[in-house]
Amino acid sequence: GFNVYNCLCAVAMANALGISVPSSLDALSKMHEIDGRVNVIHAKKGDVIIDFAHTPDGLEKSLEKIELLL
Repeated sequence: GFNVYNCLCAVAMANALGISVPSSLDALSKMHEIDGRVNVIHAKKGDVIIDFAHTPDGLEKSLEKIELLL
């Protein structure tokens, strides 16, 4: 969800600055997830999800992503 919108915006901005869409997509494919964004830790007693959502919108987006994981 929310990362897709961020990626689309980044590709559009890079394109406006003269960076080709294929180059942007190649760079995006090499990115790693940011620690603290819906990180799932699997433990013996159950799974723990860590997220640093600090706004109502951020929390809503995180919960939507977590719902997809379940």
